[in-house]
Amino acid sequence: MRKFVNVNKNRQQALSKKFPDIENLGCDDQTEKYEFVAITVFDHWLTRDEAEKSFGSQISKEEQEKRNNSFMRFRELLFNETEVLTYRCKGKGRNEFVSFKAFTSINAGLEYTYPTISNVGFHKTGGPHGRFFQVVLPSIDAVYRENYDDTNLLYYKNKSTLEVIEKLTEASGLFCLK
Repeated sequence: MRKFVNVNKNRQQALSKKFPDIENLGCDDQTEKYEFVAITVFDHWLTRDEAEKSFGSQISKEEQEKRNNSFMRFRELLFNETEVLTYRCKGKGRNEFVSFKAFTSINAGLEYTYPTISNVGFHKTGGPHGRFFQVVLPSIDAVYRENYDDTNLLYYKNKSTLEVIEKLTEASGLFCLK
């Protein structure tokens, strides 16, 4: 069963205008078109010592499951509160373009956004879909991307987005770090 369907051509064009420079997100956290926050299980930026104790074989399987559950609650809230689409960058050079896709069901979306790093001390190259997930949230002008170390990134264009996201992270047991 298909998990994604392409959005129609007019919507593709509208989304491309709504999310300019999206293909460069993740290469550099600083961009003129977006601001970003880290969505994480940690309530502050970790020091080097804290980081060494917070990842890999230093944490228990139960702790990693607790962290994953917080991210899973967050993604469920996202799917309940706003439209969620995925995207892929296709082509090369001047022929590069972004293709937006809708999920065929909420379950397909939840499976796609399952936390990639789900085994203690083992960083897979991708979740069930083979890579870190990346989605857009069109109604709140945001791009949400999975990242390493129990921290994901949310890129946004207006402050009202941050209010929505802070409410959802708090309800999930996560934190927004600027």
